[in-house]
Amino acid sequence: MDEQNKNNELGQENENEAVEKELEDIATLLQRELDKAKQESKDENALPDAVEDWENLVNQDENTLLSVEEENQKSETLAETENEEADDENDDDEKTDDENQDISQPEKLEEVEAMDGAEEKAPAKFSPLALFTAFAVIALTLFAVINFSNDNIANIKSVFEAEGYLRENKIISALNVYTTINQNTNSEYAVRRIFSLCYKNGYVSDALNFAETYKSYFNEPWNLKYKKQAAYTQKMMDTINELNPIVQQVASSNGDFDYDSVISQLDAYNQESGKYDKATIEYYKSYVSSLASKDAETQLNYLKACAEANPSIEWLYKPDMANCYRLLGNMDEAIKIVNELIARNVDDSDMYNQKIFLYRMNKDYDLAIKACNDAVEAFYDEKEESSSNYEAYRQYAIVYLLKGDYENAVSKAETANDMTLDEKVINTLALCYLANSDEEGYKEMVDLLKEYSVEIAQDVTDYKDGKKTLEQIFLEGLGDIQ
Repeated sequence: MDEQNKNNELGQENENEAVEKELEDIATLLQRELDKAKQESKDENALPDAVEDWENLVNQDENTLLSVEEENQKSETLAETENEEADDENDDDEKTDDENQDISQPEKLEEVEAMDGAEEKAPAKFSPLALFTAFAVIALTLFAVINFSNDNIANIKSVFEAEGYLRENKIISALNVYTTINQNTNSEYAVRRIFSLCYKNGYVSDALNFAETYKSYFNEPWNLKYKKQAAYTQKMMDTINELNPIVQQVASSNGDFDYDSVISQLDAYNQESGKYDKATIEYYKSYVSSLASKDAETQLNYLKACAEANPSIEWLYKPDMANCYRLLGNMDEAIKIVNELIARNVDDSDMYNQKIFLYRMNKDYDLAIKACNDAVEAFYDEKEESSSNYEAYRQYAIVYLLKGDYENAVSKAETANDMTLDEKVINTLALCYLANSDEEGYKEMVDLLKEYSVEIAQDVTDYKDGKKTLEQIFLEGLGDIQ
């Protein structure tokens, strides 16, 4: 019996030590956030705006949490008061945009400079915004303790990790952490966070699946905002399902269709008393106009109508807007848009690859290669000693093909092919083999596709038969293998 008691005591001590270690880790994370806020205030005099969309952070009794909207209002009032007292010249009235971003970016404030002839610089003031940042971090800790203490203290650390990713705009990384939290705890907080991130960043199917799985949560009165967002997402999906057959038929017609008739057909859905989503309809009209080889101005006008119908779905219309500006000769605006989209979600490899595409289509091959380097490095995993962005390697191959460097083209395409089993990658590698006079390699790709009952792409066959050039495949039309 004594031996059993000793074992029990030893087990309890080990458990206590583990809890203490986790609490120490949380304290370290908290201190790091506080130090960061202070350092930003001293070194740059730049502090975050209100911490947006950290749902239900503070001021809670047993049943009620203060809403994010009320918290944001407090932060805005606090910021305005400080600005009036500290600097009458700084009256910019900048507002945070809680519809489009989860965590706001630090804004550059005017630096405090020493007067001429002074021996020391005036000390930087510690703005109340820094106190708010610290307060928000503490509040998040308290909220996490209340929500997760009955499950596992480790989840509190995970919340900090996820929110840290969001401050860096690493949306997919944050989603992965919150998904793990949800699997461990089935927390309503994690559910709301995952849905919100999916909704705001274009992961439509994931958002809908989540809303359906946790329908009971979304029916609670305090989750009305998420319920409305779920309803809009469903409306968008209903519109996509309704219009897809029309658009697919157009896409398979090789440009041989009645453009005006199709546009009128799509317009008719706008008359269905709000049944279908206008933004999605306008986007499809832009896509149809591109298939009909209409001018970039026409395509851009439809995209602007999409943006006007719902400005928050930038992930849908802005990539195509960038390409329209390229076609109109405004590369600066095109690259600016893509850079904004990258900054919004640095985990989104598609936008890095879109940047490569824009430079390639504009025949800026050196800039395209630099963009390839950036796209590979952005997704480099030090543990794996490789990048996960296989499409960047495929784009590398295409750029080298256009530059006439066929050996490098083969090398990059083979790297992409080693990373994934993808039809476009296989067709690109087949094309590289042909350009490099490697008939055996080409045949291997044809046989690989046949194993999955897929034929080699028509563009590849046309190149082999001398009917198309690489420039026609990669610089005209959609700018890729069809």
